[in-house]
Amino acid sequence: MINLLCSVLLICITQQAICSHLSKHPVLLTVSFDGFRYDYMSKADMPTLRVIQEEGVSVPYMKAQFPTKTFPNHQSIATGVYPDIHGITDNTVYDPMYGKKLSGFSDDPAFWNYSPDVIPFWIRNEQAGEKRFSGCYMWAGSTQRYGPAQLLPTYYIPKYNGSVPWEERVETVISWMTDPDKPANMVFLYHNEPDSRGHTSGTDDPETIAEIKKVDQRVAHLVQRLKASGIYEKINLVILSDHGMQNVHKENMINTTGFADPQTYFRNGNSPVFHIKPKNKNDTAQIYEAFRTASIGKNFSVYRKNDLGHLKYGKSRRIADIVLLADPGYGFEDLRFNDAGVTGVHGYDNNNQNMTAIFMARGPNFKRSFKSSVPIENVDLVALFSKIMQVPLPNTAFNGTAKTVSEFLTTANASSNRLNWNMMGVIISIAVLRISMEYL
Repeated sequence: MINLLCSVLLICITQQAICSHLSKHPVLLTVSFDGFRYDYMSKADMPTLRVIQEEGVSVPYMKAQFPTKTFPNHQSIATGVYPDIHGITDNTVYDPMYGKKLSGFSDDPAFWNYSPDVIPFWIRNEQAGEKRFSGCYMWAGSTQRYGPAQLLPTYYIPKYNGSVPWEERVETVISWMTDPDKPANMVFLYHNEPDSRGHTSGTDDPETIAEIKKVDQRVAHLVQRLKASGIYEKINLVILSDHGMQNVHKENMINTTGFADPQTYFRNGNSPVFHIKPKNKNDTAQIYEAFRTASIGKNFSVYRKNDLGHLKYGKSRRIADIVLLADPGYGFEDLRFNDAGVTGVHGYDNNNQNMTAIFMARGPNFKRSFKSSVPIENVDLVALFSKIMQVPLPNTAFNGTAKTVSEFLTTANASSNRLNWNMMGVIISIAVLRISMEYL
């Protein structure tokens, strides 16, 4: 009996020591699973994610920004502004200020540092001071310095490496949150699936379904490790994605190479968005008209740069004079298909339902069992982060709204709740110790 009580006491003391290392501020862990479409939950058994939905907050879907691609949308989640404003207008861009193509895949600082006024929330969190610390695990753009002060988060991974096991990623972010000297109160964690599998196999292939199931297994492991560390009930957990996915069949490929004289323009981007930059400005109208005429009945649209306002797109210097946009389910000649003649594509008009993402959250700052009937946009999330972290909204640019996300939050003081949990741990430890003494 004494050994049992001592073991219980040791567990209580250990968890109490770990919890005491949490930040004095509310703690938020945001996890992104790339390309997890809004309806993927219905394609497989997802017990862990279902529990998080039922215990916490969920929405029908989260609207991505155009173009519905990885780098633009992860930056919109982090900054609360449209790609037109933060400048990550595609995964690769041509920037006339530098006179060259820039890519997020190569982590080029010029690609990410478009405007000194656009600061990701992990930097804003630390700028608020009072021992706030941020961590980013392979989140797009997190290895770059931002703002006039050229700031980095306290914790980050210097180079993207998709081969790092999920288990290692989880242990690292937990160590950041429980660091005795600089406990992170804001952490962003990224995983590239099921996006990668969706591209190669399409949305309905058994291998994609298996990868969707693995997402739930990864979240289950994360939850288990958070519980084992004694912090699951004390932190806020957000699970989301950046965009959806759409099947394209080989017969729906559109070859644009003969629509206008290829010697008269440069092409940038990939399906379903092509940026067309005339070599000579005087040829713009002629090139536009050639593509527009060819688009009739061909399942793609042609826009002048200033005609993209309905997509909140077209102001940035990185957007070409002419933009080609394929209809959902169609793509251009750059696509590569699997043996079944299928590929997965995203980047379409963000009003297309298949481009929408997931969002769910639980924790001390979130209401319990709150199922919203209203979707949100990913630019709204900075307002959510700001309210939880008690960090002011950006005073330069913000394209989201706090209206819907404010309804997700409880009025209880999460820091006080955590202190109550800590006090309970102390009381239990003392009680076990007294019982043990009686047996000695």
